[in-house]
Amino acid sequence: MSGESVLIKQNLLMRKFRKAEAVDAGRAKTLAELGIRNSFIFRRMAERGVFIETGDDAYFMDVEAAAEFRVHRRRILFFIFLLIGVALLVIYFVNGGRLK
Repeated sequence: MSGESVLIKQNLLMRKFRKAEAVDAGRAKTLAELGIRNSFIFRRMAERGVFIETGDDAYFMDVEAAAEFRVHRRRILFFIFLLIGVALLVIYFVNGGRLK
């Protein structure tokens, strides 16, 4: 599964919780009610505290944890692009400043 499809699925999961207003324990919904399957991506996000189980097989989204999760993803992408940029600069200068 490509990184892009993971991001799309993560965003879709968060959007479904927001749309259903399942954003606190009192409004928690089951995965069936939300039309979500218990996938690897969902479980990873639950492990990171984005989705919280209420004990009766229902979940809600912690809005603050979801915002933190998005910030963390942006930081990772920034550093990946930064490393790629540095690698390209190193290759450029090792080649004597010539592009071939």
